[in-house]
Amino acid sequence: MLKNILTVLRKLASAAMNFLIVYFETIAVPMSWAMGGTIMFTMYTELSNIFNGAVCLLVGLWQLGCIFTGRELPLWLKRLKFISTSCLAMTLLTVVIILAPMYEDGNGWYIMLFTGSMLYHHFLNPVLRCWRFCRWCSSSVCPACRSGRSGGRWYRRSYTVCMICTAILQEPSTAPTPL
Repeated sequence: MLKNILTVLRKLASAAMNFLIVYFETIAVPMSWAMGGTIMFTMYTELSNIFNGAVCLLVGLWQLGCIFTGRELPLWLKRLKFISTSCLAMTLLTVVIILAPMYEDGNGWYIMLFTGSMLYHHFLNPVLRCWRFCRWCSSSVCPACRSGRSGGRWYRRSYTVCMICTAILQEPSTAPTPL
């Protein structure tokens, strides 16, 4: 009995976290649109966050259904969740390691992580999604945690998808390259 209650509470908390990310996305996308219009669709950060918002909506709705049916998420949805988490992890790492340190005045961390839509796209959504994925990840269902060939294969594939999307969406730089 207690195990069933804890399972329902875990699913409710997980669904609530997914809906929170969807809510954040409904705030961030209009802000991004106001800043640049359709140019937002050429940026990996925007696309990965929109993809993640759609996956979170789907997962959250499915989890609510699972509460009543007693079933678990299907494997294809778990893999979609893992891929969207990988995309946001890449976004967060790119901002923290590359973009924020590029500001010479020392305000890069504040600007890139806590202003405008970047608060949601560069900080809140990636941190919440990665924390949520690692916190409630079950080794029997997580492609990254599961041992064996299949888990490692999905882990590598999701990052490959992220890298291909980044390469395709990256516009060529017109800035002179330093020698």
